Amino acid sequence: MASSVWQKNIEELKKRQPRLADFLEEKRASLDKENAFLGCEVKETPSGFWVKGLTERPFFERKEGQGQKASPKSACVFVMGCGTPSYFVKTLKALGKSVMAVIVVEPNINLLLRLLDEVFVYKLLPPFIRLGFAVNDDDELVQELLGVTVGPLGTFAAGDLECVVHEGECEAGGAFNAVFLKTKERILLNLQLIGNSVEDTLLGLRQMALVSPWVVFGPKLRHLAGAFKDRSAVVVSAGPSLDKNFELLKGREDKLLIIATDTVLRKLLKNGIKPHIVCALERGLVVFDKHFRDVVKDYKEELKDVLLVVQSVCVPQIVGTWPGPKVVIGKAGLPLDSWVVAQLLGGDVISSGASVAHMCTTLAATLGASSIALIGQDLAYGPEGLTHSKDTAWEKEKSGDARVSEENRIEVPGALGGTVYTNRIWLMFIRLFEQMIPSLKESGINLYDCTEGGALIRGTTITPFDEFLSEFVDPLAPFEVTPSRAATLAAEEDTVSLAERALQKIDEGIGGFELSLSLLDRLEKEKARVTSPGLSPLQRQRLAYEASSVIDALHAQNRVLEFLGQTYAYATLLEIIRTRTLENVETMRRWEKAHDELIAAHRVAANFAIRWLLYAKEALASFVNAPHAASPFGLKPLAEKEALKYLENLLDENKTSSGVSDKPLIDNVIARCDPISADWPYKVLWKLALHLESEGRSEEGCAFIFKALKLLEDSEVEAVEAATILKDWARLLASPDLCRLPQIETAKVALSNALRYAPEDEEIQSMWKSLTEQEYVTFSDLLQVDPENAAIKWMKRRAEVESLASCGKVFEALNKAWEMAEDFSQDLPEESRAMASWCLSTIEKLISVLGEKDERIGAFLEKLKQNLDMLKKLNVAVPAGFAKEIFSGFELKFEASKAE
Repeated sequence: MASSVWQKNIEELKKRQPRLADFLEEKRASLDKENAFLGCEVKETPSGFWVKGLTERPFFERKEGQGQKASPKSACVFVMGCGTPSYFVKTLKALGKSVMAVIVVEPNINLLLRLLDEVFVYKLLPPFIRLGFAVNDDDELVQELLGVTVGPLGTFAAGDLECVVHEGECEAGGAFNAVFLKTKERILLNLQLIGNSVEDTLLGLRQMALVSPWVVFGPKLRHLAGAFKDRSAVVVSAGPSLDKNFELLKGREDKLLIIATDTVLRKLLKNGIKPHIVCALERGLVVFDKHFRDVVKDYKEELKDVLLVVQSVCVPQIVGTWPGPKVVIGKAGLPLDSWVVAQLLGGDVISSGASVAHMCTTLAATLGASSIALIGQDLAYGPEGLTHSKDTAWEKEKSGDARVSEENRIEVPGALGGTVYTNRIWLMFIRLFEQMIPSLKESGINLYDCTEGGALIRGTTITPFDEFLSEFVDPLAPFEVTPSRAATLAAEEDTVSLAERALQKIDEGIGGFELSLSLLDRLEKEKARVTSPGLSPLQRQRLAYEASSVIDALHAQNRVLEFLGQTYAYATLLEIIRTRTLENVETMRRWEKAHDELIAAHRVAANFAIRWLLYAKEALASFVNAPHAASPFGLKPLAEKEALKYLENLLDENKTSSGVSDKPLIDNVIARCDPISADWPYKVLWKLALHLESEGRSEEGCAFIFKALKLLEDSEVEAVEAATILKDWARLLASPDLCRLPQIETAKVALSNALRYAPEDEEIQSMWKSLTEQEYVTFSDLLQVDPENAAIKWMKRRAEVESLASCGKVFEALNKAWEMAEDFSQDLPEESRAMASWCLSTIEKLISVLGEKDERIGAFLEKLKQNLDMLKKLNVAVPAGFAKEIFSGFELKFEASKAE
């Protein structure tokens, strides 16, 4: 008979982990039916208790204080083994103030059932601490668990985790390790799926706005769903094993659905194999530069009947310049994609994993394929450390995978037996494939690993590619229609009605973010109440609880803002919890600072979202309302001459307004051609760079202005114009752009060159000073994130030296530079040698100007003499004329030598 405590626990569990609640109820019902709900026998010893009857083997539980470790203080705590009810209660009560989520790992179901029958577990913790239970490594249960524990805090909270281990229970056996590793692995996978930072996510939002016309007005993937039911498909990736079997694709293009990753597109076309579909997933400019720019130019005709399926976070040039039909989609499972692409713009989202091969596999399943082959999917290093097949962008130029040191490579089972070496990222890709396979099989889809090499992907059927073709492809009749043709024939909807729907949804989305801003205003007021003078700690705590409820309301009201901000919100929320007692001035100051940072960061994210949603609204309205006879707006590629004509008109400062916003028009044109490769006047490229800068797209702007500068090489240009374009380049280089740090060193080179053309230009001096200050601030901020990084410490202190030198404080700069060389001589010897050499050359020049008797020079020379060993160790060349100043007894002699 179930107790009332059991009923209360199970009711609460159903709200949080309904799948687990059903699982435990079934187990409990089975035990009750068999009258087998186990009791337990507890035997006391001087140091603890032996517990028998609830687990396969008896386990020992220490008494309180016997070998007890310090209370955990991390944000996320794994309790490995719930033990007896008394142990569990004491463990949870002892958790530190900074704990935000507790995950109880208990594969011994009988033990967990006994706990839930005796203790109402949800009353043991304050309401702000999330409690969840893990009983096995079932992926759906693990995902449910993370959704109720780590999810509300932001997946990044799980990066700060700690374990409390019931030693006796874990020693007695059980699947603790498997459950823990599965949960931890899923956390890491979720982190990878999100992106590396909030900047990653904001960049994705910006790209979604830029490609919004293609999402709204282009073909939809839903029109192709099931169009190739029960056909076979192959996902072609670029691993080194691809060279073994890719030529088997030839002659089967009319029977086998060929889906290529972007990396392998050139190789296939070069060898006369035209894929039906090519996919792109990543958001960086490098994807277009490496895999599309030249391929689209060289194979324009061949690509006219190849379907491009591209993620909405990719740079707009990929979809804009593609000659054939194209579909822009989002990633299912990511709140931002589901909200912007699906809800606001009416597009489609599919599960896309973390690699383009995952996306291709899901796409094949969406189209209806029942048998999917993987080729070139090594996910391991090939012979001689190869990472990619021949004739791909990364064959000669090392990718990030190739740069992974051998000691950081991971040995894993090979698909053909034995072991192979992979890396952390590839291993994550393998695990994601393995998690995809059960749901594919449930849908009647079989995944075949026909790579004929590489790492083992558990759950796939390992088959030579020729056997797969003989069994699943050769007996089939040719396609009635290709994917590109099916996309072209897809039902077209009325442009105006599509735009009206999207514009209405975008307005609703903007309204949601405006409401979020009003909640942030309210939080600001609540924060001021908490920090008002004259309150007792208890009064502050009560008011702080009200402030926390505003944060909860904010995140509940806008899940997208919560998702955008989870990287920074986690750190600030953790600090808020650590300081929630508000017991003294220091904790109150830290609490206030954490709220200030949270409010400021959320404001930035909300305003950024509003800005780019307004941009998308403007772009879609312009697409519909612009006079198409005169407007360049469109979805198809533009010829270079036609694009140039439009841009020269749009960039003309003296033109009359057409009533249509120019920014989306300009962006649409430059997305549908390739100005970097075009033979255009440098002034047009220069203006485009400044246009991109005005939108915060400095990284792209740098590429345009760099091309303009290349065109000016060996040309006669007026000095003022040369200085101006170099100053603009320096400013673009120094501008932060979401995922790109300011390129301050290159910006200084640009300013140095500008100074040659305009030595009296005061703006250059001012920009140099600002750059030095910016460099100091940038590396100070980075040092807070990575305080032990020697290179960042060096850059921060070097910026300080340069700042002093630029202000004329030469001796202060000199002394700090010498201290740097001393402090970093062990960790950064090359940099220290260069800095010491600068010190010697500078003091030598100062002696020639001021003379040896200057007190400041004498003091610095004394400092040098105290550490001459460092000069020897770093092998610093000492100018001969200067050596006598620092080496006692030094005499310069010239001795005759016999000439041969």
